[in-house]
Amino acid sequence: MGYVITWSPESLIDEYARKARIVKEGETVEVEALRGLEEVEVPSVGRLEAFYTDGFRTLLHTIKNVDSMWEKTLRHPGHAEKIGLLKALGFFDEKSISVDGVSLSPRKLTVKLFDQKLRRPEIRDIVAMKVEVSGIKNDKHVCYVYHLLDRYDENRRITAMARTTAYPASIIAQLMLKKAVKEKGVIPPERLGMSEEFFSKFLNGLEKQRIKITEEEVLE
Repeated sequence: MGYVITWSPESLIDEYARKARIVKEGETVEVEALRGLEEVEVPSVGRLEAFYTDGFRTLLHTIKNVDSMWEKTLRHPGHAEKIGLLKALGFFDEKSISVDGVSLSPRKLTVKLFDQKLRRPEIRDIVAMKVEVSGIKNDKHVCYVYHLLDRYDENRRITAMARTTAYPASIIAQLMLKKAVKEKGVIPPERLGMSEEFFSKFLNGLEKQRIKITEEEVLE
């Protein structure tokens, strides 16, 4: 499948099975996961494919007045077609079926098989992310492109997936202890990032862990 399991297989299958929410012409709509397939060239990695998944969470509520907004998952070419076949055949269905008198959920069986067959610690993972934002700034069309590329830490034996999820959470927790977060209650991470001062401190924390985000401004 051109993919190895580095996190919860249950959550992975849920990403493929659940409809994705995107913003189209200013309205939030639902589309099938795995649709919207396109090729993406990632620096230092090469050609990957991208398809819709439901990853926006709070962004749908915190980012207002946008014409279009979507999130796609990156995988090696051909992955979406193989996953789509499993989905069409019912391997992700939650409703139990009877097999030789035993009641069994196809999704739970697939979770077990994914965990056994796709968990390959000898294969080193990478995490690639691209964020592209375009709009009007100072009466000009402008586009900002952010790239993140992280690799397995051979010295500490930590996956790229673990590095890019656990380290940011730890950095924000440490900044909270230092009273860098002024707001109270449950705060979406993107709202924290709207503070240039906080975002700068956050980026410094990432760089100390050798996680680098590059920014490019493109005038349209």
